[in-house]
Amino acid sequence: MLLASVSARGSPAARNFRILLAGDAVVNGLFTDERKGMLMLHYAVVFFVIALIAALFGFGGIAAGAAEIAKLFFFVFLVLFVASLLMGLVRRGPES
Repeated sequence: MLLASVSARGSPAARNFRILLAGDAVVNGLFTDERKGMLMLHYAVVFFVIALIAALFGFGGIAAGAAEIAKLFFFVFLVLFVASLLMGLVRRGPES
């Protein structure tokens, strides 16, 4: 991580966040057209791989099993949420 001095725009937290996102490229303005093109290509490849994996799950019949598991998790966490909500109300007691 680069912790170089930055121009006085924005809060220090915002400047540090920009530095963490792109290193010294944001700070020094090093985003050239070539670097932007490579970044776009990188994201295109990543999303293509994600689409291939999703297609394998969707066309392979795994999606139905995953949907059933997702339904089960949804209801389990819904019950846990309601139980913790009720326990919080009981623990707090009557308001004075």
